[in-house]
Amino acid sequence: MCRYLKSAVLFVVMGVTIDSHGQTPANDSELQRILSKVRENYATSSAWHFEHKITVEETEGTGPAVKLAEVSLITANRVAPAKSAGVTAAAFCAERCRLESNTAERGTTTLVRDGTTTWFYASTRGEYMKGSTLRDIASSVSGPMLLAVHLMPLENLGAEAWTDVRLLDDGVLQVDGEKRDCFVIEATLKSNGFSVDSFRPGQPPPAPDISMFSTPSGLIQLFQMQGLTNLPSPGAYLAAAGAAPARTRLWIDKERYLVLRRSSTQTATKIGSVAPPQSTPQPLAPVEVSLRIEDVFSRAQIADAVQGSVFTFEPPAGSREIPNVRTRAPQTPAETGR
Repeated sequence: MCRYLKSAVLFVVMGVTIDSHGQTPANDSELQRILSKVRENYATSSAWHFEHKITVEETEGTGPAVKLAEVSLITANRVAPAKSAGVTAAAFCAERCRLESNTAERGTTTLVRDGTTTWFYASTRGEYMKGSTLRDIASSVSGPMLLAVHLMPLENLGAEAWTDVRLLDDGVLQVDGEKRDCFVIEATLKSNGFSVDSFRPGQPPPAPDISMFSTPSGLIQLFQMQGLTNLPSPGAYLAAAGAAPARTRLWIDKERYLVLRRSSTQTATKIGSVAPPQSTPQPLAPVEVSLRIEDVFSRAQIADAVQGSVFTFEPPAGSREIPNVRTRAPQTPAETGR
């Protein structure tokens, strides 16, 4: 998994395969134009600043929706244009960046590179560390996973993973303090990621692929690994056997061709265990649930609109500095990179 995450964060948005089934030639042409503009924006920008809130909910049968996670993210990056290959390029956090997440349970964690120093701060502990490089403040496991949390929501832009793409009615969203007219596009993901029927007793699990993190079940697994969920016990969400692929709807700014909202749904099987106080964990019978992601942007800026102030950091008053990864004694084989 760690090896996969390291390669996943280097994944670059590529072409979109359009299935024109059910589309008129005019609609298909318009879809191609819109998606081409979106790809161009995300694939060529050398600076970007996104702020958005991701909510993941599950519904079992006719019961009420249960919130699994609500994570606010700030993802910003600036790199010399000559080194840039887009929002999901290997140049991510190579020069200046800000990766910030906030949840009610975990507080705020912030990683900032200001061009000279790399900082990492956790509000719940009131601690920060600093160093010269990303490796100075993040282990070989936590670094790629942190990058993945911020990159994967931006990967779901049709990286050769969509089918049955449809242009729906227009929409209006409030972003950056302004009303934005949007194209609304709906698509089916070609893959549901890991599914229940892909696991066989006595056989190794299937190799992960980029599609799993584009699904609600994959994203909630990624959030679980980073402790960004409301889940009180270990568990897993897999695509239900025989279930239809996840469906995604995007709101795209008509003027700037940036994604301003994403909504995804998937039928999944929940497996895991619960651990009541002072007792042995008890296995839970698998149960089928409906998962839903709402990803709403309050800021979406690229290029010259990105302000340098987002790449600065001052340790909050009362916080204390702790040794960074390179200067403290290794705690685990993962931290040593073995």
